[in-house]
Amino acid sequence: MSALSTVVVGCDDSWQSHAAVETATHEAARRHCPLVVLTVTYTEALRGGLAAMRELEQDAAAAALATTQRAAERAAATDSTVPVHVVVADSADDPKIAQVAERAELLVVGGHGARGQSAFSLGTVSAELVRRFHAPVLVPRGEHRTSPGPWDGRPPQVLVGVSLSDEATRPLRAAARQAQLRGWPLRVVHTVPTSHPGQQLHHEQGAVWEAVHAVPECASVPCHVEVVQEATIAALANRCGPRDLLVVSTRGGGTLAGLIEGSVARGVLDASLCDVMVVPALRGTGTAGADDPVVSLQAAPRAARSTP
Repeated sequence: MSALSTVVVGCDDSWQSHAAVETATHEAARRHCPLVVLTVTYTEALRGGLAAMRELEQDAAAAALATTQRAAERAAATDSTVPVHVVVADSADDPKIAQVAERAELLVVGGHGARGQSAFSLGTVSAELVRRFHAPVLVPRGEHRTSPGPWDGRPPQVLVGVSLSDEATRPLRAAARQAQLRGWPLRVVHTVPTSHPGQQLHHEQGAVWEAVHAVPECASVPCHVEVVQEATIAALANRCGPRDLLVVSTRGGGTLAGLIEGSVARGVLDASLCDVMVVPALRGTGTAGADDPVVSLQAAPRAARSTP
């Protein structure tokens, strides 16, 4: 990790934003890097002349500064060893955001904005920020459900879905790194249609195992690979407990613009019980306008490695 790397948390003074600050502080501590608390000043259209607009802008700027200061205090109370820097941007187009994004290793945003919109919804702070950041985005749940489930009695895990293709392996590497940072096992899930015949399913099991273990980062953590005949959203969401981390990815030319209502990635984000990390494709890769909650892998030659 570069010495210039930072963890950035976007704040809008919602209670989910406060939870995001605490999560971002822990992430910065894991990475031994500074935390940047970022707030964007927004003003709504107002009739009443230039003087009224100036007054509105001043009030919005003061509110944004107060939000940032409260977030910085919360971060210091969470872990006083983490260096905290505050940035107040005048708008989503402020050059300050580009400067912050250039050094960001991770962006943390709340699950809902100050007006109740879900993460990445049009018009929210998170939606504006992810358009300008190409780092993974972590969405903490804020509160964890405590109803009994199959996760009871087991340690937390990092879960990621995989799909065999010739796409990049960035999300899998990101998931393996998260497992290493936390000291958790990595669980890799590949879904296939229920119509797959048994022989083809067995072949995919071996191919997925080979592809995953060809990624060097997976060798540093305990890694469990499974192939299941289930719908993707259900397969991932049903295997996540409240303390886990779910890593999903999109294919949209390097942005998270594909996270719209009704998309598969949106469904995984909304259905999960746990914190979710969304990893964008590298710039210039993927299919514009498409998104997928699974990392894509190019299977290694079968002769290179035996099946489990």
